[in-house]
Amino acid sequence: MTSMLFKFKHVSAIIFSGSMWFFMGALLIFKGMSYISEGALAFEAAQNVHFSLISFTVPFFSSLQKSVFALVIASCSIGYFKGHFVMSKTVNRMCRRIITLHAPFKIQEMYTKGYVILICSMMILGMSMRFIPISADVRGVLDLAVGVALMKGSFLFFKRGLILREELRL
Repeated sequence: MTSMLFKFKHVSAIIFSGSMWFFMGALLIFKGMSYISEGALAFEAAQNVHFSLISFTVPFFSSLQKSVFALVIASCSIGYFKGHFVMSKTVNRMCRRIITLHAPFKIQEMYTKGYVILICSMMILGMSMRFIPISADVRGVLDLAVGVALMKGSFLFFKRGLILREELRL
């Protein structure tokens, strides 16, 4: 008798994938906002040693608060559109793959080796950013945009999971 531990059916696998993207997106949004705040504090203390988006945008918006707000709005917009146009293709591809699997299946069967390599390389790139001399606000804008894109992608997973669940009930 095989154990059902860590085996998935189609809907639960799609919701699980969406949950992973949701939690990683939330973490990156939190980190991004923290880095943007850190960049704003560094700007106020005049400690900018590297290129700073805040120092670039303050002359256009005439205040630090408006500049930070504009960077947050721009990051969220970029992330949303990336999630809508780019991540949606990945979500659709992953959902199609999950639906073709014979249930129940193991977590290792859900993701291709290429997908796992892509995720690992993105994590390594994200962790290596602390060694690259860029200002905190630039890191914050990048983390915030990627976090919002992952959140948008997670909602697409959830939507696909709910649609599949309704189709299976019929």
